[in-house]
Amino acid sequence: MPPSFSGLRRGADVIFAVAGPTGIGVNLETAQAGAWTIGVDVDVYYSTFGGGTVDGSEYLLTSALKRIDNAVYHTIEDVVNGTFSSGTMMNNLENEGVGLAPYHDAAASIPQNVQDAVAALRQSIINGETDVWEPFYKYTINLPITMK
Repeated sequence: MPPSFSGLRRGADVIFAVAGPTGIGVNLETAQAGAWTIGVDVDVYYSTFGGGTVDGSEYLLTSALKRIDNAVYHTIEDVVNGTFSSGTMMNNLENEGVGLAPYHDAAASIPQNVQDAVAALRQSIINGETDVWEPFYKYTINLPITMK
């Protein structure tokens, strides 16, 4: 049985294979088995499910996007406008450095109130009302490390 099915056997409702291109097979196998999946990095509706032409596309909820295209575009724009400066750039929801792909073929299966709640949460993160880092610093247990 494919690796993605172990999560389904244990009761998972959705498989989110955060594994870059190696997650393609997991997304495909999960969706074609009639279970929900979420893509990563790019909109796998196009890269894996052929824009809806590959079986299982109706089970792809969305994809968590790294918007490298926007990061490159904004860098080129800054160079052209003479405003480029070197340093670290934080890409986030506000500057469209990350995001969620459209629901595509799964949209009809996602209740409107859920879609609205996701959109409201996105805006809450952008407005600074929701701290996405809080779970990490609130619930992380720091253990001392002893080096010999």
